[in-house]
Amino acid sequence: MINQLLTHDPFERDALMMDYHKWGNRVGEARNALRARLDDERSLALMERQDELIPRTVELQDRVVDLAARDAIEPAMRIVRNELFDLDRQFDGVIQELRRHEQAIMQAAIDRARDTAETARRFMLWFGIGGILFAAILMLTTRRTFRRLQHELHEQAEQLDQASERLHYESRHDALTGLLNRRAFYEQAAHCQRDGGSFALAYIDLDCFKPVNDEHGHAIGDDVLTRVGERLQAAAGESGIVARLGGDEFCLLVPDDEGLAEHEAALRAELERPLTIDGRQIDPRLSIGWARCPADGTDLDELITRADGRMYAQKGERRRGPAERRGADRG
Repeated sequence: MINQLLTHDPFERDALMMDYHKWGNRVGEARNALRARLDDERSLALMERQDELIPRTVELQDRVVDLAARDAIEPAMRIVRNELFDLDRQFDGVIQELRRHEQAIMQAAIDRARDTAETARRFMLWFGIGGILFAAILMLTTRRTFRRLQHELHEQAEQLDQASERLHYESRHDALTGLLNRRAFYEQAAHCQRDGGSFALAYIDLDCFKPVNDEHGHAIGDDVLTRVGERLQAAAGESGIVARLGGDEFCLLVPDDEGLAEHEAALRAELERPLTIDGRQIDPRLSIGWARCPADGTDLDELITRADGRMYAQKGERRRGPAERRGADRG
């Protein structure tokens, strides 16, 4: 959804809308599969809490899509920041609570089975030979039941964990590149701000992307985005935070606001190397704008806006060409 707010290409916006509906359907399928395995009141009540969040979430998402279609980007972003992010956190919180509850159920069942086995052992000690035979049968039956129950509960816990992890991952990552999405990037940047350190933020745009899409098609374009994302993640190293904000635009946060020229040179050396895709050579070209925290501000939206503006200034400077710049200098 964030990507739909950032692109001005109507065809790309339609493609992003299709992706948005596809992932929404997958989340719905995962929730239905999860609901089918739940049979206790607490688990079902937690699912109902999620159900209560969905109508408001869908309503706000529809408003954002409508605003994006009318190019009312700033009001749409306010809805995302002020309301949708919080609803997403509540949705994830219910999933985590459900996971803890199911784990508690599994542990309680295991404890009950152990108690039954202990009762059988005591029964065998209290009564004589006949009691021993009965207790042995009871213990054997209990052990089999315990193992079967333990296996079933383990399978249910694994399925719940997988569904929870899949939902959590999809809510925080870009579906195409696997990089962080805007929401997760904001959260990571907020952690850096709370730590009190300075950092620099780079807003990166692929100058070559639209011509590549127009000439070679969206499949090649998607491959370019994925490969550039991989290179950007490698260039960022363990300390950098990388996100795809939408379309052909990426963001990089580095925990150091010094030596930005060196950072940019390293990024260009890594990302502007030629790509070979299906026998075609693609030469990526970047425009990069930087903003520093706290020198340029502390609000993340403000920092991104500043970096975005500087990126477009660099893009415009490069488009003017050397001859025009020399003429302007002589004037």
